Amino acid sequence: MAERYPITDYAAECERFGLARGERVPNERQDEILDLIAKDAADIFGSPEDAREALETLLIYGVPMRQVMATSGIARILSRLDELRFGWRG
Repeated sequence: MAERYPITDYAAECERFGLARGERVPNERQDEILDLIAKDAADIFGSPEDAREALETLLIYGVPMRQVMATSGIARILSRLDELRFGWRG
């Protein structure tokens, strides 16, 4: 697996998932996007399945992950995963 680095360009990172930064994810696409994020986060949680399970209960500043996807896109979710992967960088 390629070496990972902290995200520095969230617009480009969102594009990897087929979304623009800040693009809201409609309910009908949330499962598809969540599967892609879970696959990408398998290095944190051990497997895509475990990542998917963890993501379903993930809170971003107290807001459920699916609500974040629906209202502000995935950049905050990717940022939270980066914090888990590399530690908080304040």
